[in-house]
Amino acid sequence: VGRSMLISSLALHNKEKLTLYRNSAVYAGFADMAADAIRELKNYAISPTDLKEAAERLKESELKNKLHDVGLLFSAYETQLHVNFVDTEDQLDIAIQKLRESDFLNGSEFYFDEFSDFTPKQLEMIGVLLKKGQVLITLTYDQGLDEKYNGVFSLTRDTDAALMATVRDAGISLA
Repeated sequence: VGRSMLISSLALHNKEKLTLYRNSAVYAGFADMAADAIRELKNYAISPTDLKEAAERLKESELKNKLHDVGLLFSAYETQLHVNFVDTEDQLDIAIQKLRESDFLNGSEFYFDEFSDFTPKQLEMIGVLLKKGQVLITLTYDQGLDEKYNGVFSLTRDTDAALMATVRDAGISLA
């Protein structure tokens, strides 16, 4: 609710700078939609700058205008929010940073069960944990599925591939 209220206020304040969403900004549902979009962008480590740069690479289009407007609101949200607060998505960034700086969990064991996928930020956290101790992650799927497989286990297969890339990036060898 608080996030939507802030975004609604920011949308009204920046209404003249909006292109595609100028008229929609006054409607209650708009703030909820924008809040959901910002939450997803943050979970997938996409910044307001990323949106701005993507919009600049496009020819004039609805997508360009949408990226511009969402990027504008996202940037204003981040600026206003970080004056005194953090949101749920920022807490993971803070935890990752604190883990990197701390030796407290060195030598610990970490268990992840009943996940079918991870966001890029969650994978970053796992990468940090890999350097701190032993990590055990269980996934349910048929091993050996190729990229062409598009069935019930395709998401988990892709998660496995992302986890293996995280392990390689962390410089960890599998036991």
